[in-house]
Amino acid sequence: MLICYTIFKEYCEIFDYGVLEMAVNGDETRDRVQKCALRLFRSKGYDNVTIDDICAAAEITRSAFYYHFSTKEILFHSLYQEPFSFDLRIMAKVFNTDNCWAKFWYLHENGFNWLIDIGPEILSTILTMALSRKNKNFFPGLDMSYIDIASGIIELGQNQEHFAIKGEKRSITYVARNVMLGIMHDWCCDNGNFDLKDAMKRELTLLLQVREDLIDF
Repeated sequence: MLICYTIFKEYCEIFDYGVLEMAVNGDETRDRVQKCALRLFRSKGYDNVTIDDICAAAEITRSAFYYHFSTKEILFHSLYQEPFSFDLRIMAKVFNTDNCWAKFWYLHENGFNWLIDIGPEILSTILTMALSRKNKNFFPGLDMSYIDIASGIIELGQNQEHFAIKGEKRSITYVARNVMLGIMHDWCCDNGNFDLKDAMKRELTLLLQVREDLIDF
C-alpha cells in the first residue's frame, strides 16, 4: 500500500494535478470555465479579462485552463458555437411543424436568444474579432450544415407557397444571413435599445415574403 501511494504521489508531482482534474471532470469543469469567463467578459469587457482572472473565478489552475483552451480567444470562440449548433431539440421543432416560416425561425431562435442574453457589448467584440480574422462562420455561419438546412427550408417554403420570394434558394439564404448580420450591427451601434427579435422577425418576413396567415404561430 505504501509503495502504491508513493508511486501515485510521484506521478501527481510529475503530472500536474490540474490536468488530472480536468481529465476526470472535463465537461463539468469546461462548462464552469465558460460560464465564469462569460460573466467576467460581461462585467469587465473582453480585453480587460485575463486568463488568471478566469482561473480564479472558476477555481482552477492555469494547467487546467490550458487543458481545454489553448488561448483566451479560443475560449471566447467556444462561447458562441454551442448556442448556434443545431441540436436534436432544435431540429425536432423544425421538423414537427408544417409552417415553413416557423421552421426558419426555430432554426435561428436559440441564437437570437443567446445574443440578447450576452448583450450588445459582447456581441460587438465577437463581430469585431470575426471581421479582423475574416471569419465567415459566425452565426449564422457559412458551414454547409447551416446552408443546407436553411436553403432546404426556403425551397420548401417556395414550393408550398409559404414564401413568395423568387430566386435560387442558396442565394436567398446568403441574403437572409446578411440581413441578420446587419441587424446585429445596428443593435450593437444602438447599444441594444431596440427589440432584436422583433427586428429579425420584421425584416426576415419582408425578405422571404411570408404568407400573412403564417407569420404569427
